[in-house]
Amino acid sequence: MTPPEVSSRDRILQKAMELFAERGYKVPSLRDLIGASGCSTTAFYARFPTKEAVLRRLVADLLDGLL
Repeated sequence: MTPPEVSSRDRILQKAMELFAERGYKVPSLRDLIGASGCSTTAFYARFPTKEAVLRRLVADLLDGLL
């Protein structure tokens, strides 16, 4: 059985979490996030308008998990 494919959105969030944990929020650029996620700029912007939007989604997901 092959593992399910990870969506671009989930891959962006996973890589952003890793980059933010390693380097903080300010240091990684939007270009760093896009490169780490392996998606195109167009694919990134189709899912998130800004780097802050990625952080907001990560925080919301974390809080949802706590509730």
